[in-house]
Amino acid sequence: DSVKFDYLRMLIHLVGDMHCPMHVGRATDRGGNNFSLKWYGEKTNLHSIWDYNMVERVHSWSYTEWQQNLDRCSQSEIEAMSAGTPEDWLNETWKITCGIYDYVKPDENCSYKYMYDYAPVVEHQLLVAGYRLAALLNKIFG
Repeated sequence: DSVKFDYLRMLIHLVGDMHCPMHVGRATDRGGNNFSLKWYGEKTNLHSIWDYNMVERVHSWSYTEWQQNLDRCSQSEIEAMSAGTPEDWLNETWKITCGIYDYVKPDENCSYKYMYDYAPVVEHQLLVAGYRLAALLNKIFG
């Protein structure tokens, strides 16, 4: 049924978005869209760095390689990461977002050190988002 398919697509999208730090960014700067930065010397904004640059540049992996390199958790670790509610997950991402805002100043140049410091956050957020989405889908369709 097309309505259920649309709901499923929206659920997948929302779980992904709630794990992207700038998607829970400050309303005053439109989630980092009005927070000017440089990425390797090129003008951009904080939202773009987290929406695209960090995921694409932290590792030059395909989707399959991301899965193979991140999906190495035990069942008990997966259950621990999947615990809580979507509100808990959103609050967890908000804490990460606050740290990101504290880390940089407007118009600062972000490059290798920024990627090095935040690579573990990118990896963690992708990992927990996947496990949490799987847990929700198993609860709904299991």
